[in-house]
Amino acid sequence: MNILRRLTVTGAILAASLSLPAQTPATPSASDQEGIDKTLTAFGATLTAKDFDNFATLFTDDADFVNIVGMHWHGKAQIVKAHRVVFTTRYNGNPQHIVEKSEALLTPNIALVVAKIQMDNYTARDGKRMTDNFFRMTLVLEKENGAWLIRSAENTVIDLMAAPHDPGQ
Repeated sequence: MNILRRLTVTGAILAASLSLPAQTPATPSASDQEGIDKTLTAFGATLTAKDFDNFATLFTDDADFVNIVGMHWHGKAQIVKAHRVVFTTRYNGNPQHIVEKSEALLTPNIALVVAKIQMDNYTARDGKRMTDNFFRMTLVLEKENGAWLIRSAENTVIDLMAAPHDPGQ
């Protein structure tokens, strides 16, 4: 992505976040909802299938991804490389299921998505069986040529021991 496009996307996100309360983000149309859902579903399905060529098609060339331990990968190539390592070792073949999600259009071509995802049980490198694996992803999707692509994503583990004590609930 060239610098002008990056500034345009960044500007759109900033403008949306600074908008007046009366200018709330829009609910996606049925067509946009379908496109966003297609991208989210393909995210988990391509990782489970270890189909990294199709996984790569879900991202803009200059996408950013922050993983559950704070590692930052920039650009489609680095994001795919890192996921290839993780999903052929630690999370090898572990299906992911979207449990809940919310979407809002910040602009006609920029969507904000927050999704709660469950990953099927797996065995960690230390041999411990990992169960009840939930994480939350915050994504910014950009509509390019009719397709919703991931421009930015951050992944956070949901601590099930802390969840009952959420002060925002």
